[in-house]
Amino acid sequence: MRNTERIQTLVNEGATTDRIKEAAVEEGMVTILAYSLQLVQEGYTTLEEVERVTFTDTGLEAELKAKRKSSLECQTCKAELQPEWMDCPYCLTPRFANN
Repeated sequence: MRNTERIQTLVNEGATTDRIKEAAVEEGMVTILAYSLQLVQEGYTTLEEVERVTFTDTGLEAELKAKRKSSLECQTCKAELQPEWMDCPYCLTPRFANN
């Protein structure tokens, strides 16, 4: 991934690595964890191998934060959702059902 103006600003401001990683994921960076899970889906490796080699809580947390920010509209009823809601309170659709 290229160093964007936003990432450079965060680095210059002394942002934490978690904040920089979160911003990078929001801008399209694919983490090792996400790429590894894609390889599991495609049958190239196993979940056990991914867990052994790459699984970290911070990697997962960055993925989840980016996904939450990008899905603030219900996929079913199109209602606006709050970042902390995991389900749509209007139609009860799980927030990440179609993602």
